[in-house]
Amino acid sequence: MLALAVSAPGFFDQPNAEEVHALAQAMLLLPLWYVVVGAVARRGWTWFVVVGVTGLFVLLRMQERVEPVLVLLAISLTGVLWGSVRGRLAHPSFLLQIAGLVVFAALAVAGLASAPDLGRYLVAAGWFAHGLWDIAHYRADAGVARTGAEWCAVVDIVIAAQLVLLPLLI
Repeated sequence: MLALAVSAPGFFDQPNAEEVHALAQAMLLLPLWYVVVGAVARRGWTWFVVVGVTGLFVLLRMQERVEPVLVLLAISLTGVLWGSVRGRLAHPSFLLQIAGLVVFAALAVAGLASAPDLGRYLVAAGWFAHGLWDIAHYRADAGVARTGAEWCAVVDIVIAAQLVLLPLLI
């Protein structure tokens, strides 16, 4: 229910270019928390990481000096480096999170760099694909806490649906 409540504001208006841009930036949060939780190897940190990086993202969007994408990518790369130093590269699960980071970051950047209509579809594809990623992690009971994967799957799929379906309906 919390995931639906968080996603509800997007149901009231057709997504414009600025909102798609913000969702492309926010899409970097999705693999970031998996990488950070994987780097520290503590699934119990899931909600602390989600709340922390979401709060940071909100603050970054309120200022104009530093591009949020750069900060989120830097944090993600720091997580990869930290996990590498801690020997996590020997674990296939951490390598999977790094692969996810590459794919979702590429979709986010492509969405930011594309024409508005194509960008909207790329960003929607990224959010939807991450929802499937969450479902797979939920079913495998791996990556992050199951409650986090469940919550994120709902948010991701609802946001993807809003990006694709609302312009057709409104």
